Amino acid sequence: MKQNFTPQDLILLHYGEKNSFEQAEIKIAIENDSILKEEFEHIEDVMHHLDSDMKTPSLSSIKIILNYSKKSGKRQQDFETYV
Repeated sequence: MKQNFTPQDLILLHYGEKNSFEQAEIKIAIENDSILKEEFEHIEDVMHHLDSDMKTPSLSSIKIILNYSKKSGKRQQDFETYV
């Protein structure tokens, strides 16, 4: 029986969120269906770029977080002196 797999199925496969039986089913379908294989390769490429972009914050983001942290720490110290 041929089963249709959704892009969500392919994304879950990429992240290892399918059980071993489902993984095997999808991988067999990918091997036998060139369109599905192309779609999975495209999803893997996009997910790789998203994952790598999330791991490298910009310098300005780091500065904003550090400044906020410093201000929050000062506010926390000010609050503790009044308690």
